Amino acid sequence: MLKNISNIFYNYIKTFLFLIITVILELGLLSEFNFDFNDIYFYGNSYLYIILFIAFYYLLKNTIIFNQKRLNIITGVFSFIIALIYILSYMTSHYFLNGISPSSKKFLFFITVKLFAIFLLFYIIIKLFYKKINNIKKNTNKEYKLFTNNKKSFFLIALLIFIAYIPYLINSLPGNLNYDFIVQINQALNNEALTNHHPYIHTLFIKLCLNLGKMLNSYNIGILIYTLFQVILSCFTFSFIIYYMARQKVEIKFRLFTLLFFMLFPIYPLYSMWLTKDIIFSLFITLITIGIIELCTNKKIIKSNKYIFLMILVFLLAMLSRKNGIYIILILFPFTLIANRKNWIRILTMFVIPILIFIILDNPVRKSFGVLDGSKAEMYSISSQQMARIYKYEFQNLTPQQKETIESYIMSDNIRELYNPLIADPIKGILNIEKINSNKLELLKFNLELLIKYPTRSIESFLCTTYRFYYLDNDGAKGLENFKTDSSALIANMLPKDTNIRNDFYNINFINVINDKIYKNDIPLLSTMTNPGFYFNLLIICLGYLIYKKNYKYILGFIPLSLVLLTQLAGPMVDIRYVYSLFTCTPILAALTLYVKE
Repeated sequence: MLKNISNIFYNYIKTFLFLIITVILELGLLSEFNFDFNDIYFYGNSYLYIILFIAFYYLLKNTIIFNQKRLNIITGVFSFIIALIYILSYMTSHYFLNGISPSSKKFLFFITVKLFAIFLLFYIIIKLFYKKINNIKKNTNKEYKLFTNNKKSFFLIALLIFIAYIPYLINSLPGNLNYDFIVQINQALNNEALTNHHPYIHTLFIKLCLNLGKMLNSYNIGILIYTLFQVILSCFTFSFIIYYMARQKVEIKFRLFTLLFFMLFPIYPLYSMWLTKDIIFSLFITLITIGIIELCTNKKIIKSNKYIFLMILVFLLAMLSRKNGIYIILILFPFTLIANRKNWIRILTMFVIPILIFIILDNPVRKSFGVLDGSKAEMYSISSQQMARIYKYEFQNLTPQQKETIESYIMSDNIRELYNPLIADPIKGILNIEKINSNKLELLKFNLELLIKYPTRSIESFLCTTYRFYYLDNDGAKGLENFKTDSSALIANMLPKDTNIRNDFYNINFINVINDKIYKNDIPLLSTMTNPGFYFNLLIICLGYLIYKKNYKYILGFIPLSLVLLTQLAGPMVDIRYVYSLFTCTPILAALTLYVKE
């Protein structure tokens, strides 16, 4: 009798606690803070609050019943990481961009409750997700001859993807040109001096395409040749992802979904026609990721000379297509070596050969061609944004010497007006590079001095230029271009008229409508699927699952993409093309997580 009363009392207490936690969860998720009035508020009194309350209560109650200690700990850790990233991004989007650094007690209470609520929400989602993955039936799918790991299937899938992209290709003829690509065209046509600001070998390849086009009739044909190269490389890379999934016995439903995703999701065809070095670089990163995954899952592959040769080739191409490629390969090297210590000679060969070839091409060979050094301003994006932000918002508190130092590095009388928290270009364009190059250590010391004295403003400056890479609530990531419109404007303003380059040959309305919807960023599901932050957080969850299952060696497959993201955090702004590899690598990394060999 006493035991029954005790159990009833325990259940009442548990129910009461669940209700309290659910209230905190809903309040944290749905509340906002008005800085002007220093007050917390909600949007209306919708009946949806009641529905959400009931849903949150039952989700919370059903999640807590999983009592696996390791599952709880891993879920808790990764939920907190995602919640912390979200809160920092939320504060950046709502306050830091406008120069607001709220610090009242009421705001601290508000943001703490919101952090706890986001943590709870992701704890529920991730825990249910991990449990669901455990129940996936693996390797039970029926195979089909034309959808498996054979050459016929590989070429057929590439052809299907290419056919799906033909309307986009026609609409963009001869291709949609990016600002950087037009600069490279001008260098290729000797309208500007050839520099290594954009990898000169890539510029020379553009020159080759243009010359071929001119021989055939016009530069438009040359641009079309380059566009076809990029599109075909994209199709074969996407087909190879599906081919490799078949080799790894990934369920056919997942492979079919991936195929349809590559064929029909507009980001892929639109960016395949977007002419910039970043797209080709992302495809090479995808191939590197597959190569590293193969190294994790197939111990014998390292003995294959063909594998070593192909990895050397793709490493070199990645380094030659984008400048941060060399840093990615250099940092990937020790991780791969540690994971494959027994075969250190072959790993050494696989990395050292392409690195040495790149060094030769980037130094003596480049100088023999008379290729000038590119601007190094982009390297100082973090430093310049920190100085400009502190100069703008802490001007009254800066010492005369600090003001003078900032003004000596940033050569402008209107730094405060030029500063843009989202993009470093206005400031990096007026940096005194000559002084910086001769006083790098002094600049570093000055940045540390500012960091110590103004830590909040310094952190804010970094978050403002990076948060859209990892923020789940997409609020308009730079890079969702209105592709054809932007390209036409750049051609008109940046290319000499006698080149006769144009891209207004054809217009396919439904593609322009799709592009416009993506550009406006006003459709919830489409907005989420075009948000880098969605894929960033999904990969964090995948990493957590590998750790939960103790499949530590497969984490190596995530390193190339992680290094891309890390190198971009030092960049001047958030642009999807910089992290297009997030979109191309996620399917294969998700497959690795879902169908990993136990």
